[in-house]
Amino acid sequence: MKIGIVLMVLSMALPNAYAQIDSRTDIRFGVARTILGTGDISTTTFETELNYKINSFFTTAISLNYGIGDDQTTGTASYAQGNTNLFISPFGNTRVIDFRVGGGLSYYVVSDITTQSTSCGPNGCFVDEYNYDRRREFGFNIITELAYQLNESYLIGLKLYTQPYLNGDINSGLMVKFGVKI
Repeated sequence: MKIGIVLMVLSMALPNAYAQIDSRTDIRFGVARTILGTGDISTTTFETELNYKINSFFTTAISLNYGIGDDQTTGTASYAQGNTNLFISPFGNTRVIDFRVGGGLSYYVVSDITTQSTSCGPNGCFVDEYNYDRRREFGFNIITELAYQLNESYLIGLKLYTQPYLNGDINSGLMVKFGVKI
């Protein structure tokens, strides 16, 4: 009987104890519209990002992205991307609103499929050949982000970014994010 009462009191007290802890780690999920390549393909991008607050001004993050899109006339593109970033919050990252700017390194793998030749006849036009191109490259991230903490556990935000790559490609977009402190 005494053990049951102690367990019941502990089970009611533990959630309150965890709520008092200011978690330094959060995971964020985002979706964006981006312009990929040299500005010719619009993609939809999905992101998963893990953030770690170093102190009241600096945060580090790693993220994985996947994007897919087409230009409606010549082909489609998809890419997978990994990023590592460092952010500075000039007004501090311990408030309800966190404005941060940052940058870092990016690596992506892009697969393009484009129409190489078509032929037209009395029954319409048909694609005869496709061209497949796959490229990998390193690049840089330039990011501005605004996050709003809904409560102790959840946040929402907007991220504006551009990623110039060493081969001349660029990926730029606006992302909506949802996060959970862990």
